[in-house]
Amino acid sequence: NAEKNGRNAGLETVKMDMYSMNGKHHSSVLNHEFSEGNHTYYFSSKDMNLSQGIYIIKARIGDKTSVYRAVILK
Repeated sequence: NAEKNGRNAGLETVKMDMYSMNGKHHSSVLNHEFSEGNHTYYFSSKDMNLSQGIYIIKARIGDKTSVYRAVILK
C-alpha cells in the first residue's frame, strides 16, 4: 500500500508546542512529517525569544501526545 490516510506510508506528523506554566501558548516549535525511526530535533531558546523559566512542551506524534517540562537558564 503506497498511501496511508492520504499520505505516504511510513510518515508521521510530529508537532511540538511550548506553553508557559500558566498554560499560555508561547510558540510552535515543530510541525513536520518524519519517516519512521529515531530523529533528533534541536532548537534554541535564544532564537525563540524565551526568557528564563519553566515551560511545558507538548509533543504530538500521530495520535499520541506526550508532555515534558523544560527549564531555560541563562
